[in-house]
Amino acid sequence: MAAQKLKNILNLDARHIQAQAKLEIVEEKIAEVEEEKKRRESREQGKERKRIQQREEARNKKAALEKTRQDRIAREKQAAEEKARQDALKKAQQQERADGIKKLFASKGKFIAIGIVIFACLIFGGGYLITKFFPSATPAPSQRPPAEAPATVVLPESTTYISPTAVSGEYGIGSTMISDKDGMTLLYVPAGEFEMGSDADDALAECQKFRSDCKREWFTDEEPVHTVYLDAFWID
Repeated sequence: MAAQKLKNILNLDARHIQAQAKLEIVEEKIAEVEEEKKRRESREQGKERKRIQQREEARNKKAALEKTRQDRIAREKQAAEEKARQDALKKAQQQERADGIKKLFASKGKFIAIGIVIFACLIFGGGYLITKFFPSATPAPSQRPPAEAPATVVLPESTTYISPTAVSGEYGIGSTMISDKDGMTLLYVPAGEFEMGSDADDALAECQKFRSDCKREWFTDEEPVHTVYLDAFWID
């Protein structure tokens, strides 16, 4: 009986030792699993931090790009507004110049008519006065009147005395004489020709430099260009 009990005790001890060994192995396995779990969690946390950092960098980059785009749009808008303002100012200036040219061409016919009237008055009125007051001092431009000594003009006491200009042997540009009626200095204008009027095509081309709605009929009343001849006359 004692031997049997001893045997049973030894068997129990052996099983206990085996169980203890197995328990230690299990504990080691559990420790390894826990360690691996910690390492895996650490790797996952590192990956998550990296993903968060990448998302943050992407958001910052997107915000910077959006700000750059908004700045570019603002600059382009400002440049477009400035260009529109400059274009409007330039257009207004061109319109103003074109209106001035149009008015000038529109009134040019009046100037021509006034010029013709003035020339006619100078020709007929001046010729009449010269013939009346200077019958011997108005030879034709091609004549060579004899040189005369300067004559003293007697003026009223209330009028300042003006010495007459000596007349050379030939009247020309710059020749003068003194009127014996009012003491005014008369300037000799030799006979000659000048071109009156203008070509409508030339006027149209000049107008189109400043505006695009010019019409040829605006300038046809200035045609044709013709030569006008005026006889010599005296003018004060």
